[in-house]
Amino acid sequence: MEIKEFLNEKGIEDETLQSMLEEYADVKWKDKYLRLAADFDNFKRRSNDEKNDIRLKEKVNSLNSILELDNELEIAFKMIPDESKHLFQIFMDKMTKILKSNGIETIQTDEYDSDIHEVIQVIETGEEKIHDVVSKGYKLGDKVIKYPKIVLSK
Repeated sequence: MEIKEFLNEKGIEDETLQSMLEEYADVKWKDKYLRLAADFDNFKRRSNDEKNDIRLKEKVNSLNSILELDNELEIAFKMIPDESKHLFQIFMDKMTKILKSNGIETIQTDEYDSDIHEVIQVIETGEEKIHDVVSKGYKLGDKVIKYPKIVLSK
């Protein structure tokens, strides 16, 4: 027995059957369309995220040597005599301006934060604070690209 005969026996006529089949086909195509549209939106979002990650990595890679130079200047600044520091400070301010124009900020090292500071040595003093900054840390937007290395006193 065919489906059509079975439905006719149950009292469902050809016109009703035809409209039910059309309605089912419409629902099926709408569902497929909505799923395809959602998949495409997810693909676009994922592609944009991947592009942004690649751009960020390339920017960090291209600025990495400048970041190392800035860090070396900071170390040298600590070692030069006080009477010469004002000349050196001009150069360091220019370096900071270049970094800021590229969206890079120095991470604060006033107060210790275990999430953003990399402790390389601990000195027992009785109070927890940053004793010395060995190497500066940087962030690009909200993303940390280099963690500051510190000496922590406890």
